[in-house]
This record gives sequence, C-alpha cells and structure tokens, in this order.
Amino acid sequence: MNISDRPAGATGPESGHRWPAALALLVIAAIWLNAVLFTATTANPLVSSDAWYFVDTFVQKALDGTVSIADLFAKRDGFDHAQPLNKLFLLLNARYLGLDFVYEALVGVAFGALGLCVMWKAAALDWSGMRRSFSYYIPLVALAAVYLSLNSSSVFTWSLVAFGYVTYFFILLTALAAWHALSTGSVKWYLPALLACALVADDASYLFAIALAMSLLWFGFLSGQVRRAIRLVAVAVAVSGFYFLWYRWIDSTPATSLPAISQTADRLLGIVGGPEGWRMLIPFSSSVAYAIQLAHWFPAEWETVQIALGLLMIALHAWFWYRASMNRPSAAGFMAISVMLLFYAFVAGIVIGRVADLGPAYFNEPRYVALYQLGVVALLLMALASGAQRPIAAPGGFRGAVVFAVLLIALQFPLSRFSWWEANFNRQYWHAMASQMGGLSLHPDRPASQCVANLVVCEWPQERRARALELLRTYRLNLFSPAFQKRHDMVPY
Repeated sequence: MNISDRPAGATGPESGHRWPAALALLVIAAIWLNAVLFTATTANPLVSSDAWYFVDTFVQKALDGTVSIADLFAKRDGFDHAQPLNKLFLLLNARYLGLDFVYEALVGVAFGALGLCVMWKAAALDWSGMRRSFSYYIPLVALAAVYLSLNSSSVFTWSLVAFGYVTYFFILLTALAAWHALSTGSVKWYLPALLACALVADDASYLFAIALAMSLLWFGFLSGQVRRAIRLVAVAVAVSGFYFLWYRWIDSTPATSLPAISQTADRLLGIVGGPEGWRMLIPFSSSVAYAIQLAHWFPAEWETVQIALGLLMIALHAWFWYRASMNRPSAAGFMAISVMLLFYAFVAGIVIGRVADLGPAYFNEPRYVALYQLGVVALLLMALASGAQRPIAAPGGFRGAVVFAVLLIALQFPLSRFSWWEANFNRQYWHAMASQMGGLSLHPDRPASQCVANLVVCEWPQERRARALELLRTYRLNLFSPAFQKRHDMVPY
C-alpha cells in the first residue's frame, strides 16, 4: 500500500466557497488574541519560583562573563529539568528586556500559534483534494480552543509553563517530519527536526522519542513499510542516545538516588486501591475542565463531576484507539497517536515522580493542565483523520466528532470567563510579592516570616538571598528596572 495515496472520498478540487474557512480563521484569531491579552495583562512579571534558582546561578554567570555551555544544561538535582532553551531566553531577557517574565510567556503563546499551524498542516494533508464542508472547520476551531484554553490560568500566568509551547511546537514539527519521512522515504527534514527537538525538549525528548518510535512501527506495519519504519526508529534512537551521552558528559549535576522500584510500586498500589484511587482520573477530567473551574461552577458536587468527566474521557480514549486500528495511515492520525502516547508518558512521569510520594491530589497542580490538554488535542486530530477516511457526503461517525468539538468550543466561554475573573486576584498577588521583594532587598538579614509562596528566595540562607537581590539591584533588572516599574505599575519600596 502506498500511504501517500489520495484518501478515499476525494472529490477533486476544493469548492470555491471559502466563507467557512474565513469564519474559522476569524474565530481562531479571536481565541489566540484572548490568550495573548490574558498573558500580557495577567502573567507574573516578577522573578518567582524556579526562576530564582536560574537568576542566582545562570544569570549571575551570564552577566559577569563566566557562563559556559555546561551551565545551559546544569540542574539543581537529578530530579530537575535542565531547560536549556529557557536559559537562553533568560539570557536575552536579562540583557535586552530587563528580565521581565511577561515576555517569556508571550513568546510561548506565539509558539502556540505556530504549533496550531503544524497541526492544521497535518489535517490539510489528510483532506487534500476533498470538498471541505463547514463541519471540517469546527474540529480545527476546537483544536485551537483546547490548545490555547484558559482552562487553568496558571498555564499563562507562570511564564515557565507558557514557554512550554515552544517545546510542543518542536515536538509537533518533528512528528510531521517523521510522517513525511515514513510516507516518502526522505529524511531531509526528519534528522534536523530530531536534533532540534532533542536540544529544545531536553529530557522530555526521551519520552517523545519512545512515543515517536511506537507510532512509526505501528504505521509502518499498517502501510507495509516496516523496514523503512525500523530505519527511522533507529535514527530517532541514535539521536536520543547521542544527546543522552553528550549530556552525561557535560552534566555536572550531583547524582540523586532514585527510590526503589518496589517501594514506588507499593505506594502506587496503595493509592489506587485506597479511598482516593478515583483521583487517578484527574488527568483525564482536567484535560477538559480543571478542578478549580469545577469547584467554582459546581461548588457542592465538583468531585462527582470530576469523576463523571474523567470516565467520559476514558471512553473517548477507547474510541481513539478503535479509530487508530481502523483508519488508513494518515498524517493527522500519525500525529494524533504520537501526541496521545506522549500524553500518557507525561502522566506516567507525574505518577512515578510526584504522585507516588505526594499523593494523588498532586494531579491537581495547575501547571499540569498544559500537559493534560494534549490528550484532547490528540482526540481532535484523530477526529480529523477519521473524517477524511470516507466521502464527505456520508461522514458517518464524523458527525459525533463535530458535536464533541462544538461542546468543547462552547465550554471555553465559562472557562475563560472564570480565568479573567481570577486574573484580578492574580494581579493583587503579584503586587504583594513586589512589596515583599522590595522589603527583602532593603533588609536581607531579616527573616521572612510572611512571604507569599512564589517568593522562594525568602527561604534561602541570608547570604544567598542577599546575593540574588543585589544582582537585580546592581544591574537594574526586573522589579528594580525603571522601565519595568512603569510598565507594570510596581515599585519595590
């Protein structure tokens, strides 16, 4: 079978009626602008949480000229992420933008739009030559609505999380390049994409390499291109292996001992079999509506709604794998499976690395919603792939996918409304943090007894705390930059 053949149901050139496409583009632009405006007005501009560690280490060295390439890949401990791309942007931010973290978040949202373009390209390849009715564009709009959803405001207010859209872009681009290599035999774009993905995604690239390898073997088997798929898997493994060995050579992070597998397994079995075992559904339910959103809209029964929503999403995941086994190989289908497997890998990482020690309630960390939503993105990609498998005149199950997409789009209105309301409290929080940060800079010897949680510098030893704050004051960065103060109406004293 030639997997680059035109799908069944192709009816020749696309219809000249372009108003559905124009309307979809207009709605998608509104969705993206909503995310941009929310980020620009609500994202935390201050140094907070993990950023304090980067300021005290990487930025300090970058400004005094002692930074090296090894510092790009340095971690606090064996459980941390190196985040080399974040550090590079941090360097540019410190030198040219005054270390304003709103810019980091906005760059992430810009790459969110680019990631959507990659997914739309995959869908367009599947529907090439087919007449695209209005129903075709509804899942595309839903894709944008979910991918850039204000489901959890922390995705956009915490710049480190928003910057994750840069990683997703390279992951999606690599998936599309892998499909092109599998369908044509050309690795022209595949190898560079793998290399870029490894550098940008860092340790997440290992998880994606596994997901990509499984997708390649699956589609290679379906299309009769097993040998080609194995060669492409070998290239992915080689790139990941090269990055791993090079990183091990350059990494100076002290080794951290991992808990015994048996201990982790015992804890997880205790959680699953215990009274809070139902919380294992949270990644599925929060992919559509985050816990805080549910608690706001259903104050007395939000956990019941969370369970019901989680079970519904698991049923849709079963549909996903049914369609994956029935559909012909296609670009959107390949990307859907790669993204879904990555979603499972991320959830497994959270289970093993966090939930096993901290309990299943940790699934409700707001930053994880950005990972959970990938599962819904994969569902919509599979819906688009399935819709291209049959004549548009008899779309069959595609009608159900369109209904699901419409519901997802409608859901964004209350989700967005709540997050915009919540933004008022976020801004108050940032101003309180700015006041405390300024006080610490004047009196770094004072114990910080009532600092907000994100101002982790309060917990540091006095000498280290004073050094980090003095760096910001000396170079007039962040809260101590006049331009920053004017831009955000914040003053340190």
